Amino acid sequence: MITAKRGAGGGAFVTQPSADVAGEQIAALVALSTRAEGNAHRPYLTEARIQLQLGCAELAVLRKADIADLRAEIDLQSDFSIPDAEFVGSMRRMNLALAAASGNPAMTMLAQGLIEAEFAVTPTSDYPTRVRARFLSYHVRVANGIAGGRSEDTRAALMELWSFEAERASGAT
Repeated sequence: MITAKRGAGGGAFVTQPSADVAGEQIAALVALSTRAEGNAHRPYLTEARIQLQLGCAELAVLRKADIADLRAEIDLQSDFSIPDAEFVGSMRRMNLALAAASGNPAMTMLAQGLIEAEFAVTPTSDYPTRVRARFLSYHVRVANGIAGGRSEDTRAALMELWSFEAERASGAT
């Protein structure tokens, strides 16, 4: 937020960061302030992301958002032959696209911070087809709920996704 310029007209100047830069700064702050041994903080990041995404999805439904970016990630995730790291990258982009679909720059920025902090500690392996299929089913339901104007469907899909992710993090699935 502060830049330094050298020379006669130089000095320290306060700048207005872009939404992306602000999101990155939020991610760094969240990552530093919630860090726990053995990634024990990751479930809290997931829980916070899901709660924020509930609001993002509601706004996306109300605004009849364009969900082309969500659909593009669903198409990519439908290819079960892509490497695990690419699948995880697609899930990250899907979450960012859902935040952007809210049409609310403040929520998008906050969600970006949570998503980046969470995905910095998300494993990029151990995504067999059955696990990918579960993630994909929730993502399809969220997108279809938004496209169909059914906020209750998006809420149900996100809550079930949260439960699945919590089970997975605890080693239950």
